[in-house]
Parts: sequence; C-alpha cells; structure tokens
Amino acid sequence: MKPKVIIMAINGSYRSKNNTSILINEAIKGAEDVGDVEISHFSFAGKKINPCTGSCSKYCKKNAECRQKDDFQEFVENWKRQQDWKLTKKLNSLTDNAYFIHPMPIDRGNEVDDELASSPRSIIYDIAENRLHVQKAVMSLTMAKG
Repeated sequence: MKPKVIIMAINGSYRSKNNTSILINEAIKGAEDVGDVEISHFSFAGKKINPCTGSCSKYCKKNAECRQKDDFQEFVENWKRQQDWKLTKKLNSLTDNAYFIHPMPIDRGNEVDDELASSPRSIIYDIAENRLHVQKAVMSLTMAKG
C-alpha cells in the first residue's frame, strides 16, 4: 500500500499571475489526479508581509512566535503543520522518475536528502549568484560619479 503523500506548494512571488503560479497549479492538478494526496497551497501574492526589524528577536525566541502581526503568520501556521517533511530518494522513487528542481540556496539534509540533491535527476539553479551580479551592476551604475 502506497503511503499518503502530503504536498505543500509554496509560491514565493509577490506577483499573482506568473510562471511559478502556472507551474504550481499544473503540478497540483497532476497530484490530485493521482489521488490519496493532501495538498496545501500558499502564495505570497497579495499578502502584507513586513520585514523583520530584528528588534524583537528575544521576544520571538522566548514566545516561539513573531511579535509582528501580518500575513506571514498564515504561512507560519501552514508551515508548522508540515514540519516533518523531507524529500528523500525513497519518496522520489514513488514518482515516475521525477526530477528534483530547486533554486539555491538549498538546505541539504533538512529539506532534501544529500543523495537526492546530488543525483543526476537533480536540477539546482544557482539564482543567488545571478542576483549578486545584477545587484553589483545596479550599484555601479547608480553610485558612479558622472
């Protein structure tokens, strides 16, 4: 008997109609077609999320919650229900030879087994490096004397 699969789909973009939302919606439809799947979907689009000021870290650690009350709490509650997840080679074997696709940074050992992340069926994009080059170019252009 196959174990029930639990999927938490997260769209981290603040734009509501983007390529990520199209991909996530198609993946959810495919998972629903398989059956015996529990799916939760969280999108950051349209949410009000304040940046952490760092001034309340003692409060957050002591009370295990954030002092700021914004839409991020909805994500945290959703996340807490999914705390025991990790993508493993065994879970991936339940798929039809699926690829593991993830943008960096990746939390090896916690969100995915190192063995799966290093496998030939793994595609990990180093988007952070590209962002760094763009940021440096923007800074050079905006800070240049001229």
